[in-house]
Amino acid sequence: MTAARTFKYVNRLAKALTKHSGLTQSEAIKAADGRLVQLRENTLNEIDQTVCHILDLAKQVTSLDDPRVQEIYGAANRIIAMAGVFEKTELGEAAYSLCELITRFRNHGKWSAAMVAVHVDALQVMRQVQDHDPAHCTALKLGLRKVVRIRRLIAKLGGP
Repeated sequence: MTAARTFKYVNRLAKALTKHSGLTQSEAIKAADGRLVQLRENTLNEIDQTVCHILDLAKQVTSLDDPRVQEIYGAANRIIAMAGVFEKTELGEAAYSLCELITRFRNHGKWSAAMVAVHVDALQVMRQVQDHDPAHCTALKLGLRKVVRIRRLIAKLGGP
């Protein structure tokens, strides 16, 4: 009779998981932060250009059925995404408020250039929030919320 041969099975995945190689968590975080610093200036420049683009578009729009309304909405949405990455919370909130306002305009079939202009002004202030008094920025955020709420109230009352 021949002797039986046995083979030891090696689980390569388990072996790879127990092998300590690569970066530690703190090293990975440091490396990611370094890459974000490189992207920060380009992204903030992109945000500035997007705010200017919204400003230009908003000046031209006179009715809700203008296709530039969708461009404004999309640009504000991009600002929300970019602002979140670089902890520009106030800027993201102002852009979100603009999107919310446009959604309410669409729901009620009305357009208000003045209400959009308030939001565009807020975007410009919130982009450089460090240059402004924190109380002023807080008041501005509350004001934007009121503008959106007022739009909803006017619509419920059947106003313009």
